Amino acid sequence: MRKCTRCAVDGAPCIVSELSDSCERCYRTHRSCELSAPWSEVQKVLAQSDKLDEQILESQAKILRLRKQKRALVKKLKELGAREEQNVFGLEQDEQAAASTGAPSVPASEFDFSVPVDFPWNEEMATLLDSSSGGTVV
Repeated sequence: MRKCTRCAVDGAPCIVSELSDSCERCYRTHRSCELSAPWSEVQKVLAQSDKLDEQILESQAKILRLRKQKRALVKKLKELGAREEQNVFGLEQDEQAAASTGAPSVPASEFDFSVPVDFPWNEEMATLLDSSSGGTVV
């Protein structure tokens, strides 16, 4: 029978009992013996694997929740855009009605229709709409 490392280094006989997983010398000194079956280590590794599986499931659930929240925000953003478009359409109709009745109108040159450069609507809105609609801007 082969010897464990500790017994081989010391030149001592390596005697393994049927009642213990360790050899007599390792058992007396409360040290691990490589001749013993690694059941405790296997159990630790399996417990770590189970813990990682649980963390993966929790992460996937969090990802699904965050994606759902993002879809809701993009939907709300589209609704706000549609509402704004409807408001603009209504204003244009009011202007046309006022022009046809002869009501005085304010020239467009008196208004500043430019959007400030640092206004986030331009890039962020396009990015959100582009990513949520699969490449088509609505």
